[in-house]
Amino acid sequence: MQHFQPNYRRVWLTFFRNSLLRELTFRGNFLIEIVTRTFWFSAQLALFGIIYRQVPNIQDWSQYEYFAFMATGMLINALVEAIFMPNCAEFSELIRTGNLDFVLLKPIDTQFLVSFQKVNLSMFSQVLLAISLLGFSLHQLNATVTWGQVGMYTLLVIVAVSFFYSLM
Repeated sequence: MQHFQPNYRRVWLTFFRNSLLRELTFRGNFLIEIVTRTFWFSAQLALFGIIYRQVPNIQDWSQYEYFAFMATGMLINALVEAIFMPNCAEFSELIRTGNLDFVLLKPIDTQFLVSFQKVNLSMFSQVLLAISLLGFSLHQLNATVTWGQVGMYTLLVIVAVSFFYSLM
């Protein structure tokens, strides 16, 4: 008997394409979500900008050190919300409708299927905003960043996203 081995990269790309088609079907909603996320991002920056106009430091954190920290939290949150949150909401629906039984019978890893089937593409605007804020903050701090530090930062963000996924 031949063992079937799915190509997970191809399956995920199909999931991504389906998510893109879903977003393009409701373009107005997609744009409203991006505008809303940009507004909240700007509101957070404005709030802490106002606070840091009154005081130079909070404990030992300067404004741009805090913005770099805030950008990291936003990046982790945006990745979790983009990749895993739509699927968490869908999981309870699979149980409610009885379709989880059919998912369990498919010839692909169930956790992969349940975890990566939907992607919230509007959250990638938040990813870009967070990376932009991080870059801006590091520039304002005159920080020199090596490729090793970029690699370690990326690894730690992946670990943080994995940690949040494990708590779901």
